[in-house]
Amino acid sequence: NTLTELAHANLRYYFPGLQRRLCTVPRCFEVELSHLLAGSFALAVVVSWLVLRNDPSGWFFQDIIGAAFLCFIQRTLRLPSIKLAAGLLVLMFFFDIFWVFLSP
Repeated sequence: NTLTELAHANLRYYFPGLQRRLCTVPRCFEVELSHLLAGSFALAVVVSWLVLRNDPSGWFFQDIIGAAFLCFIQRTLRLPSIKLAAGLLVLMFFFDIFWVFLSP
């Protein structure tokens, strides 16, 4: 979802011609060409990770998905102070170190 939203926003900004409406989903939203392209990109990243997750090059797609997840968390949570946000980032840093170096 986050990969789709990030790609969709960038496509709409840099390529205004992609804002053309293709169809309307009743009671939900209008589907634009940029939605389809962004969804295709996100699906390609996820499928690539599924296929290559045990390959030495699979880390690249896992990092893209992880960065998108962190963007989603940052967008969803409304943190009351920068001190709390910095603390959460430090915790995520040590969490990542644990999984990279200390996990079996």
